[in-house]
Amino acid sequence: NVLERTIMTDFGIPLMPWREEKSHLTHAAWPVYYAGFAEAAGESGRAHLLMQLIAQLVRSAVFNKTFYEVLETDSGRCWRWPAQTWHAMGYVAVLLFGVFGVRYDGDCMIFRPCIPSELKGIRLTNLPYCNMVLSIKTTGTGRIKSIYLDGRTVEKVPYTLTGIHEVLLACKEL
Repeated sequence: NVLERTIMTDFGIPLMPWREEKSHLTHAAWPVYYAGFAEAAGESGRAHLLMQLIAQLVRSAVFNKTFYEVLETDSGRCWRWPAQTWHAMGYVAVLLFGVFGVRYDGDCMIFRPCIPSELKGIRLTNLPYCNMVLSIKTTGTGRIKSIYLDGRTVEKVPYTLTGIHEVLLACKEL
């Protein structure tokens, strides 16, 4: 709630909003840091905030046809260092940790998704994890109701599996 009310702009989350001078650090967003915000939004069921974070990253990538390192939070203008793979990975992390709610424990992968209505039916295919490849499908929107691994109800995906597996995240509005 504080993030949206105090520092977030239509164009991003500035790294140092309290600083008056403008530089590539102060009034700029570095999208790789969005993963943590997205994870927190997903954990707290803030689907609207997740969609706002996704929209900011997508707007930048679509308008610029690449991933820039720095997004200016006052105007949405991108500058400095195009074609940054780590920025693209920040976008992927927003989806993995925010929308799909991927968490890793010592011996497994856990899902705590928060599926916004705009992303109903979102899928992720060919996700490598240890010695397996996962295809993740979702039904419904909102928070997790049930997790299925190859058609069987589970709480987590153990890291010891091998081969190709299908995960279904059945969600419902809470």
